[in-house]
Amino acid sequence: MEVFSIDDRGTGRRGDMNGRLTALFYAAVFLESLAVSSYLYLVPPYAVGLGASEGFVGAIGSARAAPYSFLPMVFGTLSDVVGRGMMFAISGLVAAASTAWLYSSSDLTNVLLSQVLLGVSFALFFPITEGAVKDFSEGSEELRRNFSIYSVSWALAFIVGAYMGGVLSDLIGLGVTLILSISLAILASIMAFPLIHMLRPHGRRTEWAGDTGGRVHGMSWILAAVIFYGFVFSVTFSMLPSLAARRMFTASEIGAAYSALSLTRLVFFMASYRIGSPRGRGMTIITSSLIAFIAFLIVIFSTSPLHFMLGLSLLGISAGLFYPVTATAMLEMGMAGRMMGYYETALGVGFTVGPIMVGMMIDSLGYTPSYMMVAVLALLMSLATIPASRPSPSIPRSNPSSST
Repeated sequence: MEVFSIDDRGTGRRGDMNGRLTALFYAAVFLESLAVSSYLYLVPPYAVGLGASEGFVGAIGSARAAPYSFLPMVFGTLSDVVGRGMMFAISGLVAAASTAWLYSSSDLTNVLLSQVLLGVSFALFFPITEGAVKDFSEGSEELRRNFSIYSVSWALAFIVGAYMGGVLSDLIGLGVTLILSISLAILASIMAFPLIHMLRPHGRRTEWAGDTGGRVHGMSWILAAVIFYGFVFSVTFSMLPSLAARRMFTASEIGAAYSALSLTRLVFFMASYRIGSPRGRGMTIITSSLIAFIAFLIVIFSTSPLHFMLGLSLLGISAGLFYPVTATAMLEMGMAGRMMGYYETALGVGFTVGPIMVGMMIDSLGYTPSYMMVAVLALLMSLATIPASRPSPSIPRSNPSSST
C-alpha cells in the first residue's frame, strides 16, 4: 500500500489529518457533489426539449461515461505517486468548465461534448477522493467507518442538489441552476487547494496485502459485478429522467424522485459500516442485486410520480448496499489509487455501454423490453459474491514518517 503523510511543518502528525484536514476534505467533497447533482438529472429533459431522441439521450450518457472507462485507472495510479490534493482541486475546476460549456450550449452537439468534459471531472474526483479515504485510515474497521462518512458526504449533497436544482429550474430557469453549479464547483476547488501541501506521497510499496493470486481472483469477480452495477445505474441516471419527462412529470417531481434515491442511499451508506463487514458481504451484495431487480420492475410500470419515486428509492437502497461493500473490499487490497482506479474504470465501462445500448433498444423495441433487460442484468451484480465469502485481512498500519 502507499505511504502518505501529513506535511505540518515537518511534524507529520496524524491528528491533523483526523481533524482540520479531514473536515476540509469532507466539506470539499460535499460542495463539488452538490455542484454536479444540482443539474445532472436535468440534462436528459433539457436534451429532449432540444429535440433529442431516446437514442441520442443514451449517447449523451455514454459520452459522459466514456472518459470514465479508462481515465480513472490512469488518474488513480498517478495519484499514488504524485499525491491526491492537486488532482482533487483540478476536478472541481473541470466540473465548473463543463457546466459553463453546457450553459453556453443551445444545440445537442455541444450538450454532448460538455458531458464528455464532465466525465473527465468524475474520473478525477471519485478515484482520487476514494483513495484519500484510505490515506487517513488505519486498519479495516477504521477504513469502513471513514468510507461510510465519505459516502454520506457526497450522497447528502446529491439529496440536496437534485431537489434544489429541480425547484430552481422550475421557478427561475435552468440557467440560474447552472450558474450556481459553477460557483459551487469553483469554491470546492479552492477548498481542496490546502490539501496539495498537507497530503503528500512519501514513497510507495508495490506489494498487495495478503496472497497476490487470491487478490487478483477476487478483484476480477468484483470488477465484473461492478460493470453490471455501472450498467444498471447508468440507465438510472441517464435514461430514466427522460422517461419521466415523457410521462409528463415536472422538473420538481423528477428532482424529488432523485432526492429520494439519494436519501435512501445515504441511509444505507451510514449503515454500511456495520452491515458491510467481510463476513456479511455476500448476503449484502445478493440483497442489493434483488432490490435493483424489483426496483426496475416498479419503474417500468410506474404510472405516477409517486410510483417512480418508489422505484428510485429502492435503487438508492441497492446502491447504498453495493457500493461501499465492494469499494472497501477493493481498498483493502492495498495501493488505494490503483485499486479504486480499476474499480471506477469498471464502473465507467458499465456507464459507457448502458445508456447508448438501452437508448438504441428503446428506439427499436420500446420501453418495456428494454428496461426488462436492465432488470435482469441487475441480478448479475451478485457475481461479486464469488470472492465475498473470503474475508479480507486487516490493512497493515502505515508509518506516516517512513518511505520506501
